Amino acid sequence: MTPDLSGIEAIFIDDGGVMNDNERRGQQWLRFLAEYLVPRLGGDHAAWEAANLEVLKRTMPMFIEGTGFPLKGGFRKAERKMAIVGFRDMCEIVGVAAPDDDGECYGISRATTEYVIQRVRSDYPGAADAIRALHGAGYRLYTASGTYSFDIQVFLKGMGVSDLFTRTYGPDLIDTHKGSRHYYEGILADSGESPATSLFLDDSEKSIGWIVEAGARAILVSPVEQKSTDAIAVLGALSELPEFLARQRV
Repeated sequence: MTPDLSGIEAIFIDDGGVMNDNERRGQQWLRFLAEYLVPRLGGDHAAWEAANLEVLKRTMPMFIEGTGFPLKGGFRKAERKMAIVGFRDMCEIVGVAAPDDDGECYGISRATTEYVIQRVRSDYPGAADAIRALHGAGYRLYTASGTYSFDIQVFLKGMGVSDLFTRTYGPDLIDTHKGSRHYYEGILADSGESPATSLFLDDSEKSIGWIVEAGARAILVSPVEQKSTDAIAVLGALSELPEFLARQRV
């Protein structure tokens, strides 16, 4: 059955798992995080890497599942709280003192992230070229990620494609966690794009379902063969999208 791609004008692209390889990013993240924190707080590189892994094992499932995040609104406040707790937990594991002030803890946490994201390079082969091709074909491009919008902009700058996106959506811009249809409804409303003319790419089947609930069409990105009940198609990588869309236009 030929997928219905008629009338698509805007494409919303997820970051981790679609534009960037989470595994490669994670490996680099550990190294650069330790590189930033050791000279500032003490401890050694191995201790910070181990501490970050331990905290991530606990917090990442919570973040993905939305534990502690309201379905609509309240993202920034909840994320700040999680970041502060996670930073203090890392300090305790390493055996260094964390600042007593919450604001200072959060500031160090964000400064660490900003140091790391300027150095990480984890984009999938062909991802940047695909983005250029989609932009050249006249599609309006956005991100639809669970990552902070500023961080996404830095990743895209590293890929050399930041200027090709109309807006880079993370949950901070609409203050809603990427964990329900409310996230997608929020970014569609904020962008002014119609769900009927919008296409989303994501590597999560759950997200695909929420996108469809919001009234838009979605493509699942999966490097292994997989079926999807809600996606109009399953592609192995973002790099396949320009040719896929071009075939449907013929």
